[in-house]
Amino acid sequence: MLDRLSAELVRRGAEQLILACTEVPPALNAIDSSFLPIALDPTLALAQACVDLWQKARTDLNHL
Repeated sequence: MLDRLSAELVRRGAEQLILACTEVPPALNAIDSSFLPIALDPTLALAQACVDLWQKARTDLNHL
């Protein structure tokens, strides 16, 4: 069902899919969806932003 809905969104012009519910990314991974390359996993994006922020803060502190 998720793959079908993704296909419809792309057909309507979506260039990227935001997987806003935490169960959607694992579900699309489980079926090896062809839409994964254009999918944005917000949990992963948030985790990466936290790591980036921590690394920047650590670098800034090292320059004091």
